[in-house]
Amino acid sequence: MLNSALADRPRRSSDGAGQPGHDYLKLAADQRMNTDIRRSVFVVIMSSEDYMEAFEKLHGLGLKGSQEREMSRVLLHCCLQEGAYNPY
Repeated sequence: MLNSALADRPRRSSDGAGQPGHDYLKLAADQRMNTDIRRSVFVVIMSSEDYMEAFEKLHGLGLKGSQEREMSRVLLHCCLQEGAYNPY
């Protein structure tokens, strides 16, 4: 389910200006990301080109305490939805 959605996700242009938009928010809603924190983390993970960009963006969210735990929960949820190995 998530694999097919990720195959159709928009890619960044060559100038590096990605535009996370309604597609990611719709996908987040489909995956039942029901809080603002979960939606933010989900959009950051799905819109990042690689793990380093995702790390920098997640660090930039400035989450504290129990909010940080949401990062691992969302990431684990995304991993469990993958049907095949994903090197990202």
